[in-house]
Amino acid sequence: MKKGSIVVPQDVEEGEVEKVLEFGTTTDNVQVVVPKSSHFTSDSAERLIQEILVFSLIRSKSLLQNMEIEQRLKNMIDVLGRIQILKRFLDFFFLKILSKVLIQF
Repeated sequence: MKKGSIVVPQDVEEGEVEKVLEFGTTTDNVQVVVPKSSHFTSDSAERLIQEILVFSLIRSKSLLQNMEIEQRLKNMIDVLGRIQILKRFLDFFFLKILSKVLIQF
């Protein structure tokens, strides 16, 4: 077999793959492809696709929940900022304005 050539098994039925490849490395950090003895049928492919879709849906829901939580936190921070501004205004009002009023009496 020549380097880079592709071997196509002769006795493979439609929808079935004869060999599944496994990747490994050598001491020279060269990637080597090692055949793994396993049949990969359309049934197993369908199951894998279904699992991928389920995990994708779970991931999407998690991302949406994270976005909602992030928005709630931003709203809370905004409210806390407004409270801080109000507190500063009231401190200023009571210390500066009312002290002048009290001095006049």
